[in-house]
Amino acid sequence: MASPSEGLKIRIWCDGDDAGAPLEESSQSSGNSTLSQELVDVVSAAQLDFTLNPTSAPQITGQPSHEPSAEPTQQPTTRSPTNEPVSNQQEIPPWLQDVINNEIYCFSEATYDEIDADIEQIKNGIADAQERSHFLGGIVRLAAHDFMDYNRWDTTSYGPDGCIDETHPANNGLESIWCPNCALTQLYNGKYSRLSRADFWIASSNAVIRQTSLRNSLDLKTTFTWGREDRNSCPGSGQRLPTPEGCDQVEGVFLDRMGLEWADAVALLGAHTLGRGDRAFSGHHGAWVSSDSDAQVFDKAYFEDMYLESWRPRGTGSANQDWTTGRPGSF
Repeated sequence: MASPSEGLKIRIWCDGDDAGAPLEESSQSSGNSTLSQELVDVVSAAQLDFTLNPTSAPQITGQPSHEPSAEPTQQPTTRSPTNEPVSNQQEIPPWLQDVINNEIYCFSEATYDEIDADIEQIKNGIADAQERSHFLGGIVRLAAHDFMDYNRWDTTSYGPDGCIDETHPANNGLESIWCPNCALTQLYNGKYSRLSRADFWIASSNAVIRQTSLRNSLDLKTTFTWGREDRNSCPGSGQRLPTPEGCDQVEGVFLDRMGLEWADAVALLGAHTLGRGDRAFSGHHGAWVSSDSDAQVFDKAYFEDMYLESWRPRGTGSANQDWTTGRPGSF
């Protein structure tokens, strides 16, 4: 059996009684010399069904069993599995220690639903409509700015990697969504740090879209995939985000670099129906829709307002020249 290369991660979809819980002993340091029974069973299943190789992570489709296998495995198990370390002090082979050091984690349907419930609890605790719309729209914007730096033509493609360029003006305002004292960050650090930031941001964004859509009809659970890996730095990623300079920017970012179609680009623009702009961040102030209450509903109001409202220039000749409907509180 080949030894996994550095950076290899085994992603295991957990289900059953322990769905959503981190694997016991899944973050052991290299100094530990024993395994929990659950981890032994998981890795034994991987050994039996898949060959680890230095080029790709195995896709584990079977569910780890909490009962020891009746068939012989390359990793011994005990007859009475327990969540406590096994009694015979099994030695961890070097290849397995590499796997442990490179992170094993579970992302179950229960975890997905729990993130949704936690986002809703935070949302319901925000009394001010403007602040609440900023929180909801900010989560979707955070996830979008993480994946919109994808460039299929560049050797450093970026994309959803849990990393944004915090120094770039295009990301102004996201520091009020993702920061040490921000509710979303504290939720992640306190409860979901076993997941990648990229997976957590997408799951959180999906939660917002479901909760704010009419009759909760936009439930993206069945289309959600996981296993994204984080970067600690992504220099130049902010330069890849679209600037508010017209359709050429939309075409360049979404169609040319990301490989999407015009329908996809239009759908992504529709996310502006959530949240609001702030002159302290972008220089543009207000919601794209009629009110801060409407800015908490994921619907087609953004497109309707673009088409039906009378827009006129604002701040002509200034650095932040834009367009406005003249309605109080909106653009």
